[in-house]
This record gives sequence, structure tokens and C-alpha cells, in this order.
Amino acid sequence: MAQKESVVPSSRASPIVSVRYGSSSEHLLLCHFFPGIFFFLAIVARRIFILCVFCNQILHVRLCF
Repeated sequence: MAQKESVVPSSRASPIVSVRYGSSSEHLLLCHFFPGIFFFLAIVARRIFILCVFCNQILHVRLCF
């Protein structure tokens, strides 16, 4: 009987988790919006870096020859 009583509080913990996160919009913000922004910024920064390196090489070649 003692084992069954210890199982009951763990099943009651699930509503607390849903209340803690609140609405689904907060979940969307935390789980999808912010990672999307960071992923987008990483792609943009990588492209800018590649463009800068590429333009630097062209300028370097033009200056040398």
C-alpha cells in the first residue's frame, strides 16, 4: 500500500507543470520563436562572413596584380 501512495503525488505534478508554463503562446515563444531567431542570425552571420572573406580575396587579388 505504501508504494501506491508514493505514486499518487507524481501523477498530481503534471497539472502544476502546465500551470507553470501558462498559455501555449508562451510555449511557442520559448520553444520555437527564440531558437528560430538564433538560427536565422547564425545563417545571416555565416553568409556575411563568407561574403566578406570572398570580397577580401578579390580585393587582395586586384591590389596585388
